Amino acid sequence: MILSRSLEALRAYGREPSPELPPEIMPWDSTADWAWLGAAKHALGLLLAGETPSPRLFAAADYLLTFPLVAFRSSPSEEALLNATALALCGYLCDGQHPEASLWRLTGCARLANEAHLRRAALEDRMLADCLLAVCRVADELDLPILADLLTLRERMWGRLLDHGRAERLHVPEAEYPQHMRAPIPAGQIGAQMRDRAWQYRTQSPDETLTADLADADATCRNLITLRAHMLVRHQFGSDVDWHAQFFADIESTVSLNFQPFIRNLATAYHETGDPKYAEHAARLMWSWYRQCPEPRLPRVPDAGDHRGRADGAGAGRRAAGGFRAAGREGARDVPLRGPARPHPADVQRLQPAADRPGALSARGRADVPARRFPLGRQPRPARPGAGPGEGAAPDHASHAWPAAGYYVMRDQWGPDGQFLFFDGAAWGASHQHEDKLTFTLYAGGRLLIGDPNIYSYSPTELTHYFKASRSHNVVMVDGRGQARRFRPESHLSTLGRNEWVSQPEFDFVSSEYLEGFAADPFPGRGDASEVDMGIRHRRAILYVKPIGAGLEPAQGGDRKGSPLPGYWILCDLLTSQDAEPHTLEQIFHLAPIEQPGAAEPLRPGEVAVSPATIVTHEPGLGNLALLPVDPTGLDVRAQKGETSPAVGWYGVYGEFPAWDVTLQRRTPLPARLDAVHFPLRPGETAYPTVTRLRADAQVTAFRIQGAGVDDTFILCEEGAGPVTVAGVTCAGRAVLARRQPKLQVLTVEAL
Repeated sequence: MILSRSLEALRAYGREPSPELPPEIMPWDSTADWAWLGAAKHALGLLLAGETPSPRLFAAADYLLTFPLVAFRSSPSEEALLNATALALCGYLCDGQHPEASLWRLTGCARLANEAHLRRAALEDRMLADCLLAVCRVADELDLPILADLLTLRERMWGRLLDHGRAERLHVPEAEYPQHMRAPIPAGQIGAQMRDRAWQYRTQSPDETLTADLADADATCRNLITLRAHMLVRHQFGSDVDWHAQFFADIESTVSLNFQPFIRNLATAYHETGDPKYAEHAARLMWSWYRQCPEPRLPRVPDAGDHRGRADGAGAGRRAAGGFRAAGREGARDVPLRGPARPHPADVQRLQPAADRPGALSARGRADVPARRFPLGRQPRPARPGAGPGEGAAPDHASHAWPAAGYYVMRDQWGPDGQFLFFDGAAWGASHQHEDKLTFTLYAGGRLLIGDPNIYSYSPTELTHYFKASRSHNVVMVDGRGQARRFRPESHLSTLGRNEWVSQPEFDFVSSEYLEGFAADPFPGRGDASEVDMGIRHRRAILYVKPIGAGLEPAQGGDRKGSPLPGYWILCDLLTSQDAEPHTLEQIFHLAPIEQPGAAEPLRPGEVAVSPATIVTHEPGLGNLALLPVDPTGLDVRAQKGETSPAVGWYGVYGEFPAWDVTLQRRTPLPARLDAVHFPLRPGETAYPTVTRLRADAQVTAFRIQGAGVDDTFILCEEGAGPVTVAGVTCAGRAVLARRQPKLQVLTVEAL
């Protein structure tokens, strides 16, 4: 039983519980006893009075679960905080006594975490501190799981590390994934469906998507709407839908709501069944959307070729032949509200003139160009030439550059046995930007070895901030400051510096520069534009030494599986400055975690051993990586995972999970070089080469790589260095690699 002292701090927020059971529908009067605030205080009053699991407590918890509207606003509220706290506590107290107790617990904890983030997890917020601590203490006393985010918040607010052994996370296990698909299929069929690329073309035709989810359509008729964006959220809107609603402070939830797939499902349900309730409710929802998102006064814009309105996910768009045009995130779709012998109800007919107006406005108030009308059932794109049934033919080359975009891929072959490195030399971009120019990901030995931590949510949390910042990418930070393109408007579509790309059968070479300034990037802000240091420049070059036989057909000796030497990468970072002061340089590498499909934690960090001379992953039976710094003397190396305040060492796939962030740190005047060899190890291999420095200055870097089957000398020259000879090897261009095994071979990157 819960000890009373755990709840004592909540006494100021509860009230005398009502003897009545909650009503079926929440009253509109916000001051009523069973409105949002009154219901939460009633449930807390029951708990403080020592109510044991009973129908009375079950009814209160179910009511809190069903009517959480204010809990999903983008600003904090007393109602939301007490709703979350009471629901979580009901779930803990009723554990094992009610089939939905775990749902109450998880939902309450998630709402509580959301509210804490909205309040910036401030310890001086007495109500938040009391509520969060009460829930955490009850979980401790009952030895039950608790949401990992609450543990992290408790650590951040009270400054004490906690045991995460009982932490639970919100994720969809792989075995349950098929249940959440638009067209659920048995789990064993997912792989075949994904390999059958034709499904992408079929879904372009509305005729291929006319399979209604009648249960979901019936729920939508009650305004119980399911959103599928980053998260899976089912929300009861009451008598009208708030098209501006935002869940968990994540703007993508608003986009998902205004994409309106549930209206298309209603249209399909009407088409299949002929039941007018589906069409009538679709009309009610569209009228609601038009009322809340008024049309701007815009001049009529003539149709122009293939342009389409894109009301940022808004599903009410242009009328097409036989139905409505729904322009959304997945591209324009025709909603077939008129099937054979299915006349439009009056409300739908009244909507059609509105759908022909010159523009539709999104829930965020932006007008869009009207869509061109297309006939129902557009023709799918033809399959790529040479593609067989369900399988495409491999391209005629492996490595590829997209110079206009600034993206480059180094690859030795196609298939899971191949190796590749993806390199980013692009502009900051128009949206979804991260401070990550010059970052890269690396795959070899059948798995990702160096990854991009991605991003899981757009909620305003420390981890979301981390995933966008330089710290969460494979780049170099200077004096604790990261890239700062966010302060340069031109960075949206262009970038400073030049990119270089050379691809040959034996090697690939790429180089790019970051010249747009470094600045602090603290949470919750993004720093100050006045602090941007434009005097520091970062240039990164990568040479991919391909496996013996790469680029050749098997008949020409291209069997890489039998190659005595795998391919490897040479990474060279040059930092320069306009001053002669020492700077702290942090070269960051994010070791990709190990995927564990179906496990409670689908990602685990893996094992890694670090020292100034070598960073080596140790995963038996899997491919591994030896990261070899060229200059270990004076180098500080640290490996971090799962840290907060500040966040370091996380991965945002399947959720937010700890993963290794390896940082090589050096304090030195500039110019300075940070060079490293990335040497993949095939499963079962443990031997890797050594690296010896030959020369390092602002114009030239050179070193020798030696080991079993490897004896290579590498020289990289900056512009104007002229012919350079080091250890008997001359570089007259941009770079040269002299291979002495298995036979003498010189790979040259000419001056560009």
